[in-house]
Amino acid sequence: MTMKEIESLTPASQLNVPEVPMVTKKQKTAKVSKRAAEADDVPAPKKTKKPAAPKAEVKPEPTNVVAITKKTKSTKKTEPVAPPAPEPKAEKKQSARELFHGLIMAGQLTDKEILASVAETLGWTPEETEKRKRYVAWYRSELKTVLGKNPPAAKQTA
Repeated sequence: MTMKEIESLTPASQLNVPEVPMVTKKQKTAKVSKRAAEADDVPAPKKTKKPAAPKAEVKPEPTNVVAITKKTKSTKKTEPVAPPAPEPKAEKKQSARELFHGLIMAGQLTDKEILASVAETLGWTPEETEKRKRYVAWYRSELKTVLGKNPPAAKQTA
């Protein structure tokens, strides 16, 4: 609803609410400083702007570096030096969710075997594994309902 629609429904005169003129913050401070100046016969204080903090000079970095050069003392020639090789990233540990989803979608193991495999991979104790024995069914349900996939039915023990 717009303000006009709201005002047309309940006019202020029917609500017995006095209309209050809108006063901005700037108008309020101007009134206060005028009153203070009249009371003390002292001119109102002028607002001073704080000097802006000096901006740090940012030097652009070279974007297309071909080779890093190294000076030698004896010949004063430059030799190209290879940039340092990037460090290999540590292999990301798989989450329980990823492990459960992968094993369920493979459809080759029973629910007990899936749970045992995940517990061994993640280092769960037997007590923790026992607490989490319903996880396989829950993740199978999540694959169906939330992710819209069609996982194979739970494999029965032979």
